[in-house]
Amino acid sequence: MALTGVVLGGINGGVFTPTEAAAVYAFVTAVLVHRDMRLRDVPRMLLNAANTSATVLPIIADAVLLPLAPGEGWGEGAGKCRLHL
Repeated sequence: MALTGVVLGGINGGVFTPTEAAAVYAFVTAVLVHRDMRLRDVPRMLLNAANTSATVLPIIADAVLLPLAPGEGWGEGAGKCRLHL
């Protein structure tokens, strides 16, 4: 019950966003309530997450930028294709 109060108070107080609040809630629940992970495992988990992100990010960047390349072949539709995010 106290954790819910901290999360809602943090959101309403502008300390963190709802997404960050969900991450904090999940982390605290996994460590303290369910005891699924230990605090000493957290640095390794963060390193693995960063490694995965660093591996996937160039692939996503290439997929976004490749249609914008000028020239023949892969960038053939460069003038016609617009990127809408």
